[in-house]
Amino acid sequence: MITIDEYKNIFLDEIRTEAEVSSTDSEYVFLTNTLEILSQNGNFSEPIEHFFEKSYRRGNKNIHMKFNAYAYDTSDNSWAFIISDFVDDYNPGNITYQDILSLRDKVMNFIEETYSGEIFRYIEDADETYSLAEKMKKDLNQEVLVSSILKIKIYILTNKMMSTRIKELPQDNFYDRPVEVTLWDFQKFYEVFSMGNNEEIEISFKDHGYFGIPCLLADLSSESDYTAYLSIIPGDLLAKIFIKYGSRLLEGNIRAFLSIKGQVNKGIRNTIISEPMRFFTYNNGIAATSSEVEIKRKDDQLYITGMRNLQIINGGQTTASLASAVIRKENLHLDNIFVPMKITILNKATYVDDESKYNTLISKIAKYANSQNKVSDADFFANSQFHVVMEKLSKKIVAPQKPGKLNSTYWYYERARGKYLQEQFKMTKAEREKWEKKYPKDQLITKEKLAKYVNAFEGYPHIVSKGSANNMKQFAERIEKEIVNQNNGINEEFFRQCVVKSIIFIEVDRLVAKQPWYQKGGYKLNIVPYTIAKIIDCIPSSWSIDFNRIWNNQCLYPSFIKEIENVAKITNDFILQSGGVIVTEYCKQEKTWLKYKSFKYQLSNEFVQDLVPTETILVALDNAIKEKKQDNQIGLEIEVVNYGAEKWKLLLEKALKYKILAPSEIALLNLAASIGQPKGKIPNAFEARQLIKIRKKLEENGIQV
Repeated sequence: MITIDEYKNIFLDEIRTEAEVSSTDSEYVFLTNTLEILSQNGNFSEPIEHFFEKSYRRGNKNIHMKFNAYAYDTSDNSWAFIISDFVDDYNPGNITYQDILSLRDKVMNFIEETYSGEIFRYIEDADETYSLAEKMKKDLNQEVLVSSILKIKIYILTNKMMSTRIKELPQDNFYDRPVEVTLWDFQKFYEVFSMGNNEEIEISFKDHGYFGIPCLLADLSSESDYTAYLSIIPGDLLAKIFIKYGSRLLEGNIRAFLSIKGQVNKGIRNTIISEPMRFFTYNNGIAATSSEVEIKRKDDQLYITGMRNLQIINGGQTTASLASAVIRKENLHLDNIFVPMKITILNKATYVDDESKYNTLISKIAKYANSQNKVSDADFFANSQFHVVMEKLSKKIVAPQKPGKLNSTYWYYERARGKYLQEQFKMTKAEREKWEKKYPKDQLITKEKLAKYVNAFEGYPHIVSKGSANNMKQFAERIEKEIVNQNNGINEEFFRQCVVKSIIFIEVDRLVAKQPWYQKGGYKLNIVPYTIAKIIDCIPSSWSIDFNRIWNNQCLYPSFIKEIENVAKITNDFILQSGGVIVTEYCKQEKTWLKYKSFKYQLSNEFVQDLVPTETILVALDNAIKEKKQDNQIGLEIEVVNYGAEKWKLLLEKALKYKILAPSEIALLNLAASIGQPKGKIPNAFEARQLIKIRKKLEENGIQV
C-alpha cells in the first residue's frame, strides 16, 4: 500500500513530469490537477483558471489581492474563488492558521474592493479581471433577496500539511452572505486518493440541532444487496445540510444537469413562501443514497441520526430551493415544511470485487429516479459500455516505440476516475516502476479529456470551452448516436484515431505555452481547441491529416507543428477581440466559432502536401468494423457455451413458469439447454445473439440464475 510519504513523492514527480511535457511550470500543473479533483468531488463546477495578483497602498494600508481561479455554481448560487499555495519541494512544510488568514484576506480584499468599486482604479478596462469585477459588483450590490450570489466560497489548495494546532477554519459573512473557507492540504489529497478519489461526507444531525429523523425500515428480500428507509426530513434540516455541503450532495449527473438548467423551480419557491403547510403534499420528495447510516431508537421509534456519503439523486431542485429560501430570508426557519425522503443504503464493500457493478447500480438508481424529469441518457454516459470497451482496447493495443525507447508502451484509458493510480495502490515500488514504464503518466487519457480532444478535432471548440460537464454531455450524445449504437463501431482503428486526436491536443497545448506571445494566465483553454478546429476545418473534404504517420511516430510531423504555431497566434488575436465580453464567455458562444470558421485562412503548401486522401482513413475504419463484427460473432458463441447448458435449462424453466417469452424464444432456450447433449448443437452467431438478448430480457424482469 502506498504510504502518505511515498505518495508525496509520486504526487510531486507527476506534477514535475507534466510540467516538463507541457512546457509550463509546476505551480500551474498543481492548480489544474487539483481543480480537477475538487470539480469531480462536487466542490464546484467548471472552474475558470484566472491568475490575478495586485498590490497597492492606500493611505497607511497595504492592499494585496490574489486568486488563481474562480467558479460559479448555479446549483447553490455560490461564487467560489480558489487560491493556491504550492511549494515545489518534497518537504514543503506546514500551513499555519496565520497562513490561512493571509490567503483568505487576499481573496477577500479583491471581493471587498470589487464591491466598493475601488478595484476599477487599479486595473485596465481591457483586463479580463475588469469584466469579471463588473459582473461581481453588480451581483454583490443587489439585495440577497434578488441576488444571484447567495454564498462565497474560498478554497485554499496547498501541498503543505495543515498544522496540528489548527482546530477550525475561519468562517464569516459578507453583506448577509456566508463566507466559507475550505482548506485542501496534502493530507486531504492523500485521503481522497486512498479512498478511490472520493472525499467522504459524514453528517451528524445533532450538529444541526436535531436528534435525528424518524424512519421506517423497508421490508426487503433477504437476498437484496441493499437496505432502504422511508423518512420525513424537516425542510430546515435539509436546507442546513445543503448550505454546509452545497452541490457535493448532489449525485454527479444531477449536479451537472442542474448547473446547466438552473435550479430554482418557481412552483417550489411559491409553496415555500406562501403555502409552507402544503409543501409535504405538493412535493414529490427526494430520493437519496448513502454508504452508511447511524440508527438509534427513541420512544419506540427508529431515528436516523447520522449519514455517510449522502447523495441526493432526485430532488435537487427541492433541496436547492429550500436552501435558497433560508439564505434569501424568504422563509428563514422553514417552519412547518417537511420533505418525504427515500434512502437507499449501498455498502460499497459489498462490491469491492466489482466496482463497475456498484457504479452501474448508482447510475441506474439515479436514472430511474429521474425518469419523470428531462435528464437524458447522455447524462448517465459515465457508465456506458463505450468506456468498458475503450479500457479493454487500451490494454490490448501496443503503441509504436518512440525513438530512443527500449520498451513498448500503452495509452491507458481511465474509465473510472482515479483508477490509474488505484491500480498501483497495492504495488511495491518496483512493481509501480514497471507499471509506469508500460503505462506512462503522459499516456493517460481520462474520459473527460477524451471528450475534449475529440470535440476539438470534430469542430466543437465552443463546446469544449463550456467546460467538462457541457462538453461531456454533447460528446456523449454524439458518441451514443454515431458510434455506440452502430454495432462494432468501437474498434481498434477507432481507438488509434482517438489516441492521435489526443496527441494533437496535447501537442498544441504544449506549443501554445511555449510561444513568445503567450503569457501565463492567458486563454490557452480556449486557444487550443479553436486552433485545432480551425486547422481541421480548413482541410478540403476529400483530404485528411495523416493519422497513420502520427500514430506510427507517436508525435506530430514538422509541417503540422508549423501550421499550429501560425494558427495559434491568429486564434489568440481573434478571441481577444471579444467586444468587451469576458473572453472565456465569448469563446463559449457558437456564433463566435461560426465567425472564426468564416475567417479566411490559407493552409501552407507544406502542410497540404502532407495530407492523405480521406478514402484511406474510411477504408481503415471499415475494415476494422468488419474485423470487430467477426470477432464479436465468435465471442457471442463462446459466451453462450461458457454460460452452460444447466443455466440455460434453469432459465427455460423459470421462463415457462412466468410465461413471458414467445414460442420462438422458448425454442432457442431449448437449443441452448441441449448444448453438450448427444443430439445437441452449438447455436450459430445469429442464435447466440438472440439468446444473449433473451437472457437480458429475463434479467430485466427479475429472472436470473
